[in-house]
Amino acid sequence: MINMRKKPSPTSKIDESYTYSNLLVLTLAFLAFACSPDQNSSMPASMSEQVNQAGSPAVGGQIGENEIEGERDIPESQRFVPASATIYRLSTAERRASIKSIFGFVPTTTFEQETTLHGSTRVANAELTISPQLTEQLETFAWAVADSLREDPTRLFEHFPCSFNESSNGQTVSSACIGASILQLGQKLWRRPLSQDEMQGLLNLYSTLKGESTSESAHYRAASGIIAALIQAPDFAFRIDIGEPNPNQDNGQEAIIWRYTNFEMASRLSYFIWGTTPDEELLNAANDGLLVTDEGLQTQAVRLLNDPKAIAHFTSYFDELMGLEFLETVSKNADLFPSFSDSLRTSMREEVNSLFALIAFERDADFRELLTSNESSVDTELAEHYGVSLSTELDAGERSLVTLPVDQARGGLLGRAAPLTLFSHATVNSPTFRGRFVRSGLLCQDVPPPPEGVVTELEEQHEGEVQTLRERLEQHAVDPQCAGCHKLMDPLGYPLEHFDPIGQWRELDNGLEIDSSGELDGVLVNGAQELGRAVADSPFFSSCMTKRLYRYAVGHLEDFDEYPLINQLDESFRVNNTYRFKSLVIEIVMSDAFRLLSSQEVTFDESGREVMIEGCGGVELCDGEDNDCDGRIDEAVVKACNNNCGLQGISQCTEALWSSCDVGELPLEVCDGEDNDCDGEIDEDIPSNEERCDGQDNDCDGRVDEDVSSSIHEVPFTVLTDFHDGCRIDQRNLSHCNAAINRYCRSLGCGGTGVGPIESAWQSITVLCLPADMVQIEEVSYAEMAERHYVCDGQREGAGPNCNASINRHCRETGRQTGFGPIERPQNGLIIACVPEASVIATTYTELSTHHGDCHQNGERSGPNCNAAINRLCAARGFRSGWGPLENSGDQAFLACIN
Repeated sequence: MINMRKKPSPTSKIDESYTYSNLLVLTLAFLAFACSPDQNSSMPASMSEQVNQAGSPAVGGQIGENEIEGERDIPESQRFVPASATIYRLSTAERRASIKSIFGFVPTTTFEQETTLHGSTRVANAELTISPQLTEQLETFAWAVADSLREDPTRLFEHFPCSFNESSNGQTVSSACIGASILQLGQKLWRRPLSQDEMQGLLNLYSTLKGESTSESAHYRAASGIIAALIQAPDFAFRIDIGEPNPNQDNGQEAIIWRYTNFEMASRLSYFIWGTTPDEELLNAANDGLLVTDEGLQTQAVRLLNDPKAIAHFTSYFDELMGLEFLETVSKNADLFPSFSDSLRTSMREEVNSLFALIAFERDADFRELLTSNESSVDTELAEHYGVSLSTELDAGERSLVTLPVDQARGGLLGRAAPLTLFSHATVNSPTFRGRFVRSGLLCQDVPPPPEGVVTELEEQHEGEVQTLRERLEQHAVDPQCAGCHKLMDPLGYPLEHFDPIGQWRELDNGLEIDSSGELDGVLVNGAQELGRAVADSPFFSSCMTKRLYRYAVGHLEDFDEYPLINQLDESFRVNNTYRFKSLVIEIVMSDAFRLLSSQEVTFDESGREVMIEGCGGVELCDGEDNDCDGRIDEAVVKACNNNCGLQGISQCTEALWSSCDVGELPLEVCDGEDNDCDGEIDEDIPSNEERCDGQDNDCDGRVDEDVSSSIHEVPFTVLTDFHDGCRIDQRNLSHCNAAINRYCRSLGCGGTGVGPIESAWQSITVLCLPADMVQIEEVSYAEMAERHYVCDGQREGAGPNCNASINRHCRETGRQTGFGPIERPQNGLIIACVPEASVIATTYTELSTHHGDCHQNGERSGPNCNAAINRLCAARGFRSGWGPLENSGDQAFLACIN
């Protein structure tokens, strides 16, 4: 048979040939779906957009939409069919929250503006891919995270807890520990276990970035590169749902119904309730297979919902639902409304969000109280706006829970300043805009756009004529072409006419008495409070709120086959859960829509007939089953582990069993009071290690840093700059860096000095430190130096190849082998280091060029590239390192090597 199943496939295997931007460019392979814009009514474009965003205009076939008179009839024979799998792009807020959850901080990278479809950025992100601009922004974001961690090795160590150890191969970091770190961090960032192939690809990338260096800074560079790669991968940028066979498949259904995997459920649950990546407890529950069980899923859903993060996240959901973000761009006439300020509009928005949090979470009350409650959270400015007297004085930013004035009869949401301000013009009210918000935003009923060519502006008043806005609007609505739409909207806006364009109470309109009577589908109302009660009692309000939350939870626009379940959820919301928002969240989580998906497993036999295959697909697990249907069992399944000494390693799965923890080559025992080689003994059989200048008892003789030899250190410029601010990445002044190297080596505690750089990198240099018993430091004048080489006079040259020659000659003439410097430059002189025991070697630039191609007779003769060539030549001849050129002429060069 030929398998034709089409399912999302995570593009996550990383090869060492990839660049980091390549990783995210892979996301462009994911297809974006075409989205048609919603139609707007006859209103200014900016305000029309606001109503659409808040009201989430109808899409054909939704409950109560396009059929104002009653709910859509769903045939009893129709059965719920879940949607197919989705590739969902993380929103900017989710991306930032995820990184903060994992690393404890988030960089201030700018991202392109979010797109909203059908009133929701979540729905939009299920239908959109990543643009080239966002690709670049994600790369910048990833490296901002990685670089920040690299600059703080303590924080980086939390995610790569791999120490340098002495082993038979010298100072090394266990590749098993790096692999385990990749597995653990990868699971957090990708929200699923990594396969062995994925881990190996990232290990290869780590090795490429680290190169041959055994320094800690090279390890930090490579580890931070892995972090950047993980963040840029499609597996982080997208939530990729694939699903797995459903053992509870109803054979009576024509479609093949799969279920989401445990780890997919962890992501769906966490992003729905918290808006961020799953925490460790949720990932552990997924790893234990608990999230595909009723009890396990409900336990975790309740835990997440009772966490403060849920309140903050769902408040943001409600903010978007109401379109409150558009308050930031609303403008009002400053002459008519001088009190309207940025701080006031912020307080208006906070008031509505606080009301939601109070009713839906803190009190877990009837959700309809949003439309009837007279309670309000106000600061001093908003209290004055409402005419509320505060019993105590509030500090800046402080809010108080108060009861709004009874005589204003504001009721709940509809009498609050935020929506009243949002759905008004700059100078006058708009009963039409306000009514459309009620009809579309709270009842999910569509209002068709005006016929083409119809004039939507109100006629100018004749001279001497005095009318209320309602009278002018009613006169306009007499036109048969306008009457149908205005009949749906205006009677819902008239009850709010006692509130001006910034939501303040008013008794008169244009000097005339206000008529605030209106109607909602045959129910007569007068004023905001009665309107709020009528909306709360409308069956369309509960169905609208249920549908909006359902749409947000599943991340897509509902299909006709999903209506039976939405109706069941709405009925349970009203009857069983007495309009409790948190209960509705749990109902949705436990529903088939949240847990199941329609598979597209289609194969054809040899005759071309279509055959459905069940029980095949998914992610390979350590369970003795062929989960991914590739003919192999438990292949490439690995996990991070710790051995009995706490060392981090990797365990592999074979026939449903995990192997012992492989931590790679165990480190050698060192004299530190620890069981380094993990054999149950401490400080036994210490090898004859050479003492180094590092504050440790390397040879375990009870003494520290005695009889030390030279040592090599890779030092970041961030460290060198602390010793001399003239030695930094962007200005590598030779004299300043010589001084910084001298001071750094002396700070190790063994006296002496240092020479370098013997190797150079972008953010660091490698230096050779010599202890006090290997060098003789003295101060000389430039006059003395000029006698040995006239160019080294402190003016024509203070440090460089001519001064190298002068220092070498001075040291040799005074009985030492050679020397280097200046290591410091005091006023009118220089401090140099003479070396009594060193090997002076004659070589050629031809030979040096084989160690570094940029060091040759006709190119660089002295400088960082030749320093590297000399270091490598000395190492090739059995020395620790070296420096020079001490002298040079033509192709010939002299250099010093030392152990």
